[in-house]
Amino acid sequence: MSSYQNKVKIDIKNVSKRYEDVDVLENISIKVCEGEFVSILGPSGCGKSTIFNIVANLIDYDSGSIDINGKLSYMYQKDLLLPHKTVIDNVSLPLTIMKEKKHRNDFLNKKEAREKVKNYFDTFGLLGYENKYPSELSGGMKQRANFLRTFVTCNDIMLLDEPFGALDSITKTSMQKWLLDIKNKVNSTILLITHDIDEAIMLSNRIYVISKKPASIKKEFIIDKDYYNDDNLENIMKLKKEILNLL
Repeated sequence: MSSYQNKVKIDIKNVSKRYEDVDVLENISIKVCEGEFVSILGPSGCGKSTIFNIVANLIDYDSGSIDINGKLSYMYQKDLLLPHKTVIDNVSLPLTIMKEKKHRNDFLNKKEAREKVKNYFDTFGLLGYENKYPSELSGGMKQRANFLRTFVTCNDIMLLDEPFGALDSITKTSMQKWLLDIKNKVNSTILLITHDIDEAIMLSNRIYVISKKPASIKKEFIIDKDYYNDDNLENIMKLKKEILNLL
């Protein structure tokens, strides 16, 4: 996918943010186009989550501009599944508190919400787990449920905050491959924050490498999947080295 070929869904221009006497973000500019998978890659504590919170309108920024062309959903690293609810009720919960029908105060009831989400369980690899409780799921299955809940909340623009950071390396690799497969099926626009270079290269169409605080854009990388693939590990190693030298 060539850069900026499709409609721009997120357009961050020269955004800066300061907390009291600490400069957190400095002239951050990021574009995410329709259907893209874009990663923000940087060290822990550099301000990546601050960018997400600004995009999600959870906190203000001091200067610059942000244009969001669509609806957002936000997936945190922790699954936040309610332990006393089954997987299908956890997944469908947002629909029971969202105004889905013509009348502003008319919400989906539990049965309607379950019907709306149940057909996704096969696509998301959760078929047969509908009536399980979170305590009965592995870490990877919990994150599948968490991702599905984010998807049904809004599948237009999805913000993923280090969604696999708490998983072991084997499960993490499996989940990354799963996410790519799901992305190809649903074609949502995804913005990911991560400090994992391999994850960013594997998943992304483009990567923005950001510095330590005050965070600024060090470089943007366009990831050609025909060039950076498992059959040409030398290219991947060169790219990893270049990114490491920036961090």
